[in-house]
Amino acid sequence: MTPRSTSTDSASTNSARAARQDNTAQRLGWAIGIPAWVAVAFLAIPLLALLTRVDWPNFASDLTSPVALEALKLSAITTSITLVIVLIFGTPLAWVLARSTGRWVPLVRALMTVPLVLPRSSAAWPCSPHTGAWGCWGSRLTWPLASRSRSPRWLS
Repeated sequence: MTPRSTSTDSASTNSARAARQDNTAQRLGWAIGIPAWVAVAFLAIPLLALLTRVDWPNFASDLTSPVALEALKLSAITTSITLVIVLIFGTPLAWVLARSTGRWVPLVRALMTVPLVLPRSSAAWPCSPHTGAWGCWGSRLTWPLASRSRSPRWLS
């Protein structure tokens, strides 16, 4: 048997495959494109709304005001602390979960995804009686925005 030249066969096969993929992409274009554009709008519209509300002539002075600098400092500190915690604990946990096959792995993976799917407000609401300005833990903290003079009557 002599080997056949398959360059023309492979070229025609590749062109047929590309035509099928283009046809599939066209059929799925609307089914995927519409939700994709809705997602883009969902993210872009609030950003555009914020940009229209900015006082651009005073933007630099507002950004360098003491309140803004304090907020930026707090954000940088909490982000840095979170990054260190994730690097110390999250990376080893991800490595162990990726290489483990025990019965406990699905449970731990499910527990690790809870913060992603649980809204922060619904997680914080049960803690508010304890950590609020007048809670058992919150009363020991300094609350610059909540003074005792503004407490409800039933707390005084």
